[in-house]
Amino acid sequence: MPRLEGWSVVSTASPYTAPEAIYPHLQGTVYDNPNFEDGTFVTTSHITRADGRKIQTWQGTIYELGKVDPKYQEAYPDRDLDGPNPILIKTMS
Repeated sequence: MPRLEGWSVVSTASPYTAPEAIYPHLQGTVYDNPNFEDGTFVTTSHITRADGRKIQTWQGTIYELGKVDPKYQEAYPDRDLDGPNPILIKTMS
C-alpha cells in the first residue's frame, strides 16, 4: 500500500474557486507506489474517504499515513495528527 511521509492536507483552489468546489488533498513524500519512485514529493487527487490512517483519494488510491509534516502539526497544536484518526472528512449524502 502506498505510504505518505511528511504529509499535510492542502487545497489546490485559487482565490476564484467557489467554496463548494474546494476539496482537501494530501501532499507528502510517497513510498511503495508503483507509479512513483520512492521519495517523490506528490500532491494527491482530493480526499474522498478517511478510515483511521488509511486515506482514499478521488482516483481510488489508498494511502497509509506515516509521520505528519512537523510544520503542519505546529499549525494545529490541538490535533493529534500522528494519532489513529488524523483526518476528519465530511461526506455529502
